[in-house]
Amino acid sequence: MLRMRFYLIRPQLSWGVRRTILSMTLRQFLGAALLAISSSAIAQTDSSSHGRPAREILDSLKGGRLRWARAKVVEYRIQSHADCFCIYSPDAFAKQFPLLTIRQDSVIAREKGKRGTPPSPEFTIPNLFDQVEEDASSEGRIIDQLELNPIYGFPIRYKAHDPLVPDAWLQLQVDSFAVVRHR
Repeated sequence: MLRMRFYLIRPQLSWGVRRTILSMTLRQFLGAALLAISSSAIAQTDSSSHGRPAREILDSLKGGRLRWARAKVVEYRIQSHADCFCIYSPDAFAKQFPLLTIRQDSVIAREKGKRGTPPSPEFTIPNLFDQVEEDASSEGRIIDQLELNPIYGFPIRYKAHDPLVPDAWLQLQVDSFAVVRHR
């Protein structure tokens, strides 16, 4: 069987086709370069060398708790999730109801919320404060990020890790929050 091959000569290609080929080649090169840089030992150890001191985090949490108490929120809706190096079964995703209505620090309603969030504990605002404070107080913990709600003072994003145990990282995030009633 005779095979026929067709070869294209570069000048025969239109400028648009040549530009597309060049951009595809450039994308592949940049993707490989980014992968090589991010997987190097320097990139991995450098990220763990930064962090905020635990004392600073605990002081911020104390101020946030004070703002939360002054707001006198009686009822609110919240969706949050914790992310860690965890393994979940497929039915754990189906069973979760992460959008909570909370009155007087008790969950009174659960609903389906934002899709795609990992299964996680049900956090009330006081639980979020407690979880962040407990984690930030752990020996050897490096806190990468803490963001507090600018009005109510509760943690909306928290990231921390342990440089000696690569899989011991934690991320907490509030996906949505709404006040239903003030006191």
